[in-house]
Amino acid sequence: MPPLPLRDLKKLVAKLAAGSQSKKKQALATIVAQCRDQNSDSLSRQLSAIAAAGAIPPLVQLLEIGGLVELQCCAAQVLMCLAANAEISLTIAAAGAIQPLVKLLGPASAVVVQINAAEALMRLAEISEIQVSVAAAGAIPPLVQLLSPGSPEMVQRFAAGALGHLAQNTDTIAIAIPPLVKLLGPGSSDVVQTEAAGALLNLSMHPVVEGTIAAAAAIPALVQLLRHGSPIEMQKTATGVIVNLSLLPSNATAIAAAGAIPSVVQLLGSGSKQGLRESVASALAALTLIQQGNHCFCWCHPSTGEDAGAWLSTCCAARGSSCAGSASE
Repeated sequence: MPPLPLRDLKKLVAKLAAGSQSKKKQALATIVAQCRDQNSDSLSRQLSAIAAAGAIPPLVQLLEIGGLVELQCCAAQVLMCLAANAEISLTIAAAGAIQPLVKLLGPASAVVVQINAAEALMRLAEISEIQVSVAAAGAIPPLVQLLSPGSPEMVQRFAAGALGHLAQNTDTIAIAIPPLVKLLGPGSSDVVQTEAAGALLNLSMHPVVEGTIAAAAAIPALVQLLRHGSPIEMQKTATGVIVNLSLLPSNATAIAAAGAIPSVVQLLGSGSKQGLRESVASALAALTLIQQGNHCFCWCHPSTGEDAGAWLSTCCAARGSSCAGSASE
């Protein structure tokens, strides 16, 4: 569908605000198509035009509990699309969309509504100015509930993504850690595992929850995500979480026992993509060396090979230390 001019968009918005149920459905369907059927160049302009036409307030009204599922679903979908624009996200939050979106996460909502509401909140929470408002609206508990094993993949994915953006709320976010760790397991799809690892990556940047993540048995699960054949983004993200957890001394033994070092080193293989190799290089700087005075002791596995050994020596030098050998020696 070609982009509609502003005057036509305003007519559609008028139907959203005051039209019959059937007219609202038709108007929403057209606006959804305007968000979906554009190329990347025209989409940004069209999203701005939809917002400029005054669509946000009536869209928020259509989210109210008790409304038609079809209207709630499409309204949340349009708000999700509009939230791709940071400036529009602020307008959406100011229009009062956060509270009704949070309510739509509950068990009374249809799955498709939960998916769109969770994705809309995930996108809104990417904006730092909005994160506190999302948490204050009570989003964290229902998002955690959506991580349960019985939830559909897309619900788990977007709930985990939204929680990852709320990591600074360390007083309440800790309840999300055990279910996020469970989603790292083999029962989850690659996309859910990656999203859960991404949420844990953001959480692990806060020292107050590092111990909680490790206590939830995250380290062995993260090491499993480094296995050969895993998606590169999953491997990079899991590596980042392990590195962050290694900054807490009490996690060092668990990281070594889980086989994190050889698992990370094997990612240095010649087949690794450049972006992954850079992440691995950063990880090894944090994981493979134990400072003891002016010396570093490598935790590397004997199978790391000459290339990895040379890299580790370089790493020691970069840290101003002399390499005193392998921990296995």
